[in-house]
Amino acid sequence: MDWLDIAATVLSVVLGTAVVFICFFLVRGAFATEAIHVVEEKDWEALKGVGQRAEADILMLARPHNRLVVWRNGSPNMAAAELRVRFDDDTGTTREASLKTLIDQELLANFTVGKKLPILYSSGSPPLVAIDRERAQVAFSST
Repeated sequence: MDWLDIAATVLSVVLGTAVVFICFFLVRGAFATEAIHVVEEKDWEALKGVGQRAEADILMLARPHNRLVVWRNGSPNMAAAELRVRFDDDTGTTREASLKTLIDQELLANFTVGKKLPILYSSGSPPLVAIDRERAQVAFSST
């Protein structure tokens, strides 16, 4: 075995290890981003029986840098998105909230700046805020 064969073997091992590490961190990052964006849906589940309803103005719609799209709720096109909204609570106080959620890619146009968004919120400080999925469509029905 000459030095060229040894160098090629070492280079192959180093490159293979680098590819494995890069893939690991990309997959881990995607799962972490998805976990953050699922919290809003769980908040809606908690609020749907006890939360107060309001109409919020959408101030901003942003997508994470990795443009994550996952299979969820029967849709293969659920895109991670962050909404910044402003609403008036039951005391007349204007509040702002950031909602990290998953929205079907084909429905993202319904969540543009300036549009109204039905929400549920709690009266806590800070309030728990979620999209009211009974009045706003975030995904196509799987049935």
